[in-house]
Amino acid sequence: MTVLVVVEMFNALNNLSENQSLFVIPPWSNLWLVTSIILTMLFYILILYVHPLSVLFSVTPLSWAEWTVVLYLSFPV
Repeated sequence: MTVLVVVEMFNALNNLSENQSLFVIPPWSNLWLVTSIILTMLFYILILYVHPLSVLFSVTPLSWAEWTVVLYLSFPV
């Protein structure tokens, strides 16, 4: 599930422009998008690491090694 969340955040950055790459258009060109990605990730991290929320959503916290794998799998998007 975490890979899917992170992939979608990277995919949102890919949609800054139909014709230009992320290497041409900087992410801060759309501050609303960057803010929404940051807020989404903060909420997701809260769900993972705050115990009542993790119980409510039936998820377990990830280790640093697992986050490394998540980023490795998500970055190619």
